[in-house]
Amino acid sequence: MYSGNYLNDNLGHEIINLFISDDGKHFVYATPADLGKEDVVNAFFVYYLHGTGMAEVIGCARGLKVVNLGSKDSDNICYGGKTLKEIFSKDTFQDLLVSYEAENVYTPSKPLYIKYTEKDIARVHNSSSKIVQNISDVIDLKYTKVGQHLTSYVSNVEDCESLNRVLNDNSIWIECTSMVDRIQLKTPKRTFMEICNKENDEVAYSNAIAHFLRKYPELLCAWMKLHKIELTSANIKIERESERIDLLIYDENNIIVVENKILSGINGINGISCQLDSYWNAIKNRSNGGNLKYLPVGATANFFVLVPDYYDERRISLFDEQKHYEIIKYSELFGICNDFVGFEPYCHDEYFVEFVEILQKHARPRNDSIYIEMKRRFYERIFGK
Repeated sequence: MYSGNYLNDNLGHEIINLFISDDGKHFVYATPADLGKEDVVNAFFVYYLHGTGMAEVIGCARGLKVVNLGSKDSDNICYGGKTLKEIFSKDTFQDLLVSYEAENVYTPSKPLYIKYTEKDIARVHNSSSKIVQNISDVIDLKYTKVGQHLTSYVSNVEDCESLNRVLNDNSIWIECTSMVDRIQLKTPKRTFMEICNKENDEVAYSNAIAHFLRKYPELLCAWMKLHKIELTSANIKIERESERIDLLIYDENNIIVVENKILSGINGINGISCQLDSYWNAIKNRSNGGNLKYLPVGATANFFVLVPDYYDERRISLFDEQKHYEIIKYSELFGICNDFVGFEPYCHDEYFVEFVEILQKHARPRNDSIYIEMKRRFYERIFGK
């Protein structure tokens, strides 16, 4: 689901998969030209995570039966009082094909992933196979590739058993019961990061964080106080990309390294050490010369990795064997900034107000921004802007 440049200007037809039609049925869109197959009885809806060797599970459908309806044949399928033809009439590709009707559709109650075969993982990223082996909520397909192509069919017995074990575990799933209703119309407004397609851009976020922590050092002091670090706000320095460190923060008594990770993992160096090691060594050996020799020698050094709440922490701990780094979540920074935003002068700073909004995206337990955007477009097609 939600793959490709087509979504830049169009509504993903697969949005219907997670809604019940006006007559109470679950219809499933597979691909633009993919006829339903009689021997397909269940389906997983996934979102390909580029460069990770994994796909995130968005939902699943049980008890499929073939319908194979094009937009010309589907006048009786309506959402919010609008036919499929009316809803998708503005799209580049209008001949919507409804491949299946499902008995039930579900979404996962917690983050769930499908990983490639080991061969495919190694091809995509040389450290991905090592990473995903340390993530527990992963369906391990040993013989079936799940990639960016729109549909993958699983017929291998062992892989089918792996999928069915998860599919039939009711504790994992929440049933989709949502019908299109004007009452549910409210969705979060688009932030400037989303408008610029920078909502997952680590450089853009690091620049924004650095800007507002410089402008309002009291935010940084309050944030670091949670970690028992007392900063002197009048003398705080914040640097970007010194020795490739995302945020290098220091005063007379403290040095703070913050590595910001949103979607990417830790970059390895020669398969032995990694970027976290290089930052640690640069700070530890600063008194011996080098580009960071200006940092206070007697200061206490603290190392953090800032990650979204939906990020799997084991992707960090795998490389931080000496436990030099503390993992902190975006919800922590969002909480601090959100506590300030209602007061002067922060509430009158329109850029700061929106900064708090962009932090909230990564403070949620799931990375559901693409679904929120498609839902927004879906409702606008039905009810208008």
